[in-house]
Amino acid sequence: MNAPALDVSQTLRRGEFRLDARLAFENAGAMGLYGPSGCGKTTLLRCIAGLEPMVRGHVRIANTDWQTSAGQALPAHRRRVGYVFQDARLFPHLNVAGNLRFALRAARGNRPALFSETVDRFNLSGLLKRRPGTLSGGEQRRVALARALLRQPDLLLLDEPLTGLDATQKLEVLPYLDRLRAERLLPMLMVSHHIDEIIRVCDQLVRMDAGQVVASGPLDAVLLRHDLPMLAGDEASSMLRGVVKGFDERYGMTRVDCDFQTLLLPGHQGTLGETLRLRILARDVSLCLSQPRDTSIQNILPVTIEGLSAAGPAEVDIALQLGEQRLLARVTARAQDKLKLVPGQKLFAQIKGVAVRRSEA
Repeated sequence: MNAPALDVSQTLRRGEFRLDARLAFENAGAMGLYGPSGCGKTTLLRCIAGLEPMVRGHVRIANTDWQTSAGQALPAHRRRVGYVFQDARLFPHLNVAGNLRFALRAARGNRPALFSETVDRFNLSGLLKRRPGTLSGGEQRRVALARALLRQPDLLLLDEPLTGLDATQKLEVLPYLDRLRAERLLPMLMVSHHIDEIIRVCDQLVRMDAGQVVASGPLDAVLLRHDLPMLAGDEASSMLRGVVKGFDERYGMTRVDCDFQTLLLPGHQGTLGETLRLRILARDVSLCLSQPRDTSIQNILPVTIEGLSAAGPAEVDIALQLGEQRLLARVTARAQDKLKLVPGQKLFAQIKGVAVRRSEA
């Protein structure tokens, strides 16, 4: 199922800060909002939700105008938006059931059935009688997500939903975000300072800086933009998609087909036939003019150089073509000269590390 279209243009002045952001997606899906602190990510979410009265522009979601350029705007309480704040913001005087039923007032249709379905979906049946103060961070976020969805929103806004959680608590919440992305029932805009979280959850990437959207589009395409500062440092990476083809039980590895090339991943990853997202840091890719024979690196793929660009005074980013996908390698300028790397050249990429994300659907 395709998510509805989203068209947003918002302008807001606040002291020295100016927000001037435009988003337009025909099939919005799960969108990640990424950028440095203070660039306007949370402010943009608040504008879309109707919480900033001085904002100008338009917001259109699923063929419904929440705000028009002519100055007409729905108040926040009339916008069908689910908002999950950084601190969950559950009512401390109500138990979990009370928090959920508060949101249920805005729901349409069979409310008892919706309540029961949502409780089951987020595995909350054992928490209904507990107060927010007795819940772990991960449990609080699950309740906040459930409460937001009980409003039956047309748009879900997530303002750093994993902030403040330790690794275990994040693992408790991430599967629910994965499922929301996979179901594609409604557009979802998620703010995060961690690109790993966005790669795990989102299909689209929106890069903000100084109050403006400087890049947006499919996640894998934007990740390859070496001209974007926060994506060009040590976190510069590419994302490949591969299908699980089998498991090597003897060595405990998973075989993944990636454009007719096989990648070996440590451990048991996914299920047979499942599509995985594979994040590969540019610094974990080295290049060889001929296929290495005696090496501990297991993943060696034939590639073609598509382009080169400076990544600093001493480093070069190499865009590589792997079938229909793109891989990014970062080498020293000295290595580039020594190997005489040029566009169109065929060579081999050694991949030293792969981070596995969840499936596409």
